[in-house]
Amino acid sequence: MIQVADIDAFQTELRITYRGETYLARDNGAVLRRAREGRRIRPLDETWTFGNPFTEEETRALSEIIAAFNDRHGTDFSEEDYVRFEAARADIVADEDWAARLRNNAPGDVRPHFDTEFMRRAIQAFQRDNEMRNAFLTDEEARRMLMDLMFRRAVREAGEAA
Repeated sequence: MIQVADIDAFQTELRITYRGETYLARDNGAVLRRAREGRRIRPLDETWTFGNPFTEEETRALSEIIAAFNDRHGTDFSEEDYVRFEAARADIVADEDWAARLRNNAPGDVRPHFDTEFMRRAIQAFQRDNEMRNAFLTDEEARRMLMDLMFRRAVREAGEAA
């Protein structure tokens, strides 16, 4: 049974700025991304969501892709593991030139170019992952500093949850 949450049932609303974007977040889990001043309004700007901007069809498709990938490769990936792909897509849409291409061209015309750009950005994300992994494993001082920070954050978060 699907439960429908009331987006307007909340006690607290916070204004948050992250990576140059402004968001409103409510204690019921609802999030709204503010439109950027002087720029084109994007599809989910000024729309309250519960953190999943995927449509039902997109969610179903992603689940099928993950299941197929796991079956073929003997892995146990989840939706959270696909964050790099979503970030590559979001970066393309946030690029004004790319957004204009996507808006102003027929899907069949822009798709091959999108595929090339998506592949480039996804590979960059994986390269950054490898660079981060290598730095983490080889730089003892940086690893210690990062682990100290993660430990402090974990202790604070666990204390807040109690």
